Amino acid sequence: MKDYSLTPKSWPIQMRTARKAKGITQQQLASATGLFQQRISQMETGKVEPRLSEIVAISNMLNMENALFPSSFHEYVKDTFRDCERIEARRNGSRTLLEVVLGDKAYIYD
Repeated sequence: MKDYSLTPKSWPIQMRTARKAKGITQQQLASATGLFQQRISQMETGKVEPRLSEIVAISNMLNMENALFPSSFHEYVKDTFRDCERIEARRNGSRTLLEVVLGDKAYIYD
């Protein structure tokens, strides 16, 4: 099962991939979100961890889907995804739950 968790290690990759897929520069993203280009660069390189408000602003601009769960629910959510993916695999082949739900947009989360 793929892990779609937002972590300090995964966020820079997800953010940069989504920004490039949308075809916008760091400066354009900064202008659209009210952040500084230097802050965007630092987030994309993993030099700083983004604030929740920055994640929300950037995600909205880049059309990234996010869901927040309390850390105590993490294992339950993973188990649910795993169970749904097994059911989907038996029915329609090996697609992840997010690929079923999001279709072509699922690549953003890799």
